Amino acid sequence: MREVEQEILLTAGGDITVLITGESGAGKELVAQSIHRYSKRAGGPFKAINCGSLTETLLEARLFGHIKGAFTGASGARSGLFEAANRGTIFLDEIGDMPMSLQGYLLRVLQERTILPVGSHTERKVDVRVIAATNKDLQREVKEGHFRQDLYYRLNEFSIRVPALREHPSDIPLLVRHFLGPVEMEKEGLAMLSNYHWPGNVRELKATIKRLTLRAAGGAITTAHVRREIGMKGAITAERATTDGHSQQRRDVIIYTGELRKGESFDSHFYRQKLAIYEDLVRSTGGHSKAAEWLGLDPKALHHRIRRLRRQLSRNY
Repeated sequence: MREVEQEILLTAGGDITVLITGESGAGKELVAQSIHRYSKRAGGPFKAINCGSLTETLLEARLFGHIKGAFTGASGARSGLFEAANRGTIFLDEIGDMPMSLQGYLLRVLQERTILPVGSHTERKVDVRVIAATNKDLQREVKEGHFRQDLYYRLNEFSIRVPALREHPSDIPLLVRHFLGPVEMEKEGLAMLSNYHWPGNVRELKATIKRLTLRAAGGAITTAHVRREIGMKGAITAERATTDGHSQQRRDVIIYTGELRKGESFDSHFYRQKLAIYEDLVRSTGGHSKAAEWLGLDPKALHHRIRRLRRQLSRNY
């Protein structure tokens, strides 16, 4: 993380285009905000957009603006984010999800520093620094034909990789203390959080601390609170959460121990624990697709596993 900080300060001194890589929830947007904050553009606007959250037409209009009547519902002209970010920074999150048809247009914008609003024939000059981010392997996306090679080279003038939280577990106690504020936590609970694998990274940790604070109802957060929240008794070591992308090693991470409920069979206990982990992954990573990607599974396969576990639990009960 200190290396990331040094790279932030290094890139903040110029106007170079930066590509930030890392898993979902690792803090890529915070890195982009820090680059902007320490740059000469700090007095200008910082605008962010998730390129995978909108349809192609809406994304184009949101980025580059549109004129009146450009499409159904365009009752008036509207500026896009590139114009809104003039003399500042625009952050293109999940750039790997941008439709191919818009990638060529974005390449031209980066080269010419001009935009063409939807429905218009008049180009407009913009003075914007571009920072992009992705949780995908763009080099692989290029090889598979899903991302333009020329755009990849244009975006990747300087690359910053944000490590997954499990790669720097010694920072977890510091982050927990930061998110907790004045609230106290038992030492065993803190150790349990430090040993958890955090598939959703810092975003998941922050959300977990919020829920733990709510559970504590103004008092100290106990080990029981933590155990209930993250659904574990034995610690899951961060070392097992390897980063080489091997799906079987990633699936191994979801094995943990827990307590049998009164009258519960071992099979029911196993199904309940495994289902809880899958559901926690879906919640913490932002959906079935992200959870399946983290596990190295097809999203349909993950849906099938969850449905099968629910059926097995209903039969056993």
